[in-house]
Amino acid sequence: MLDEVQCGIGRTGKWFVYQHAGFLPDVMTLAKGLGSGVPIGACLARGDAAHVFKPGSHGSTFGGNSLACAAALATLDIVEQDGLLANALAMGALIRDGLASGLAGVQGCVRSAAAD
Repeated sequence: MLDEVQCGIGRTGKWFVYQHAGFLPDVMTLAKGLGSGVPIGACLARGDAAHVFKPGSHGSTFGGNSLACAAALATLDIVEQDGLLANALAMGALIRDGLASGLAGVQGCVRSAAAD
């Protein structure tokens, strides 16, 4: 099970953090960035894990009401249409490189983006 509440929806340059690590979780939770400020939460499951929850067996404080779902769909469209994944990758590299440069000589502090 992977918690993507804080870091999912493109914040790391990929839709989900697990994509950087090269594995596929059985269960993934989403929130925060999914609704661009409108409260929404989601739990995605695959394989055997997808059969654990039956209709009506799981509730959510910020579940799928019409407003929240519309906000989530708009968020996903904008992330894709505006190239925000590529922008997040570029900004992440810029920040890492700036930190590496600024902390050059401080042992063990920062790895350069080139090391990734």
